[in-house]
Amino acid sequence: MGCVASRIDKEERVRICKERKRLMKQLLRYRKEFADAQLAYLRSLRNTGVTLRQFTESELLELDETTSGIGFPPSPPPPLPPSPPPPPTFSPDLRKFEDKTTQLKWL
Repeated sequence: MGCVASRIDKEERVRICKERKRLMKQLLRYRKEFADAQLAYLRSLRNTGVTLRQFTESELLELDETTSGIGFPPSPPPPLPPSPPPPPTFSPDLRKFEDKTTQLKWL
């Protein structure tokens, strides 16, 4: 009886091992399918985001076009930058005078 019981025990272990092996293969297959599904989901989220952005941009453009014809006063133009300071004034007469004074100093 001891031999028969050990034989049944070995068959049980073999069956459990085969079952575990089958489950591991199944797990690997499901893991790949899950990763593929996650990737497809992330791509669809990205595409949805792009589509929503395009939709809102087109809505804003349409809103701008329709509100410009309603009769709202135009927005004031942006302020101009300050004008640069005027260049220093040099009178030609002053330069001639300076040239003559330098010539006189050398004499």
